[in-house]
Amino acid sequence: ISACEYLSAGDPQSYLIAHPLVNVAEILSRGAPFIIPLLDTKLDHLPDVTHYQLLQGTALSRLFSWLRRTEEPPHFCQNQLVKRYGYKDSLSFLHYLNQGRPCFAASTYINEQLKTCGKLSSIMRRQASDLAHGLALQNYNDPSVTAACLCFMEILGISSEIARIHIHAANIILYYLNTTGSNQHKKQIGVLLHGLLLDQQQWVPGVLDLLEKALLQEDYPLFYWSLPIKLSRLHNLALPSQLLGQFSQHNNWLKFLLTSDLFQFPKQQVYLSLNVNF
Repeated sequence: ISACEYLSAGDPQSYLIAHPLVNVAEILSRGAPFIIPLLDTKLDHLPDVTHYQLLQGTALSRLFSWLRRTEEPPHFCQNQLVKRYGYKDSLSFLHYLNQGRPCFAASTYINEQLKTCGKLSSIMRRQASDLAHGLALQNYNDPSVTAACLCFMEILGISSEIARIHIHAANIILYYLNTTGSNQHKKQIGVLLHGLLLDQQQWVPGVLDLLEKALLQEDYPLFYWSLPIKLSRLHNLALPSQLLGQFSQHNNWLKFLLTSDLFQFPKQQVYLSLNVNF
């Protein structure tokens, strides 16, 4: 009994239709007449044929047109291809900050300044710190980038307190806008706070107003209010008064007095908060 008859369970014709390779294997096992001459042929004298030669005359041959110009396969170590197709990226300190690598960023910046200027002045450090501050505000909701920017500023000997205030305020405002269903995009908040970095004072009241609303909406603990207090003092504005007004409106005089004393509100502003509600 043949293997085909054994496997087909009594119906070899249907089995061979479903499994044509079995038929080929059976023919080869029997030594078909057209197979034997091929097996006896010596292939040593036949020339080698490459894949490129087999593809000549087909639509794919145009992909290998470089064979007609040079024998070297194209690769991106060739200067001509690098100039035409290569991606150029300046690995400045901002590049490393975007990757969350503050030590590499600081090392790159210091080496560049020492090579070009031979020194690292306080003005240069301040300029680099401002760029890192701006990058942190653009990516204020990315902890790895913001942490790298803050660390970079400290490595250069520049205080990162202002940047930390701006970043913290941005994240609180973003959370508030998300919970209230506002259409204001998170990038717009970064742009708004970037205006603070550029000393555009007309944007500060809007930021403070959003920050106060966010803190009142979520009923944050009292120590969170040090953030708008610091922000207003940083930009030489009057201290936020919505919290005092909230306490006086609800007759919560203990918190009213505690807040006034803790954050050192001016007496005039405290009296004004009282007069508004009486």
